[in-house]
Amino acid sequence: MVDSMRVPRTPFQPSPLVRSGSAQTMLAMIRPKGIDITRDERPMLLDAGYDHTGADPEQPVRLLGYYNAGRVPGINRGLVLILHGWEGCSHSNYNLILAQYLAERGYATFRLNLRDHGPHLHVNPYALNRGVFRATLIEEAATATAQIAHLAGNRPFYIVGASMGGNF
Repeated sequence: MVDSMRVPRTPFQPSPLVRSGSAQTMLAMIRPKGIDITRDERPMLLDAGYDHTGADPEQPVRLLGYYNAGRVPGINRGLVLILHGWEGCSHSNYNLILAQYLAERGYATFRLNLRDHGPHLHVNPYALNRGVFRATLIEEAATATAQIAHLAGNRPFYIVGASMGGNF
């Protein structure tokens, strides 16, 4: 019975101009025109608790994020936490595009950088925290998330993650 319900599918074939992985990577680096969410962002430094890596146990983990209020006067649909993927950051094009889309529909957004990610931080020897990022550092992400959720007050709080950020 299942076979009779199947619909033939045509495999997806992107244009030959963008078929290669290299072309896809290059296109992802181009910010579309009109993305201006960074003009009214507010940077916030969060205390994410104890350093479980052991690299700097005397210092709390600090995570950097960027808050944007919704851009629709009189509409406040809630706060959306946006988590980047591996090697991404708060200012990756996909995060900026999503943040602007949400802000223009009445959502506040918070783009959180996980440990030592952020604009130029993952290549900066003087970054916020000693040690390397590990995807197992969920406790510091959870501590920061609780602080960000508090910013929502009585509004709904949502979490969106891309790739690795979706696993947190």
